[in-house]
Amino acid sequence: KQWYQRRVRGERERERVAAKRLVRQRRHLNSVGSGDNRTARFEDGKLFYEGQWFTVGSAVMIDKPGASPIYAKISAINTGEVWVRRWDDTRTKLYISQLQRGRCTIRHDTSIR
Repeated sequence: KQWYQRRVRGERERERVAAKRLVRQRRHLNSVGSGDNRTARFEDGKLFYEGQWFTVGSAVMIDKPGASPIYAKISAINTGEVWVRRWDDTRTKLYISQLQRGRCTIRHDTSIR
């Protein structure tokens, strides 16, 4: 009876360790992203993103996966974040690291509002 209990305990321990390893790998992949790093940086009070310059007052469209596009104007830019004001007067903060990792994208809004 004891040998059976030890065997079952050993199997459970191996399953637990394997599950922990899988969770760790998934977390790492989510933190690293898909390797799709994009150019985004703060320079001279402006945001340089994917070859385009964005300044305070620029009308932009923000795309996030699984969400509808957000139309907004840039209200502030600093070294780590971009504040935008939506057309319904709510404010949203985008981190430059989110832009670099591809979690959201912005582009100039050319539509007339």
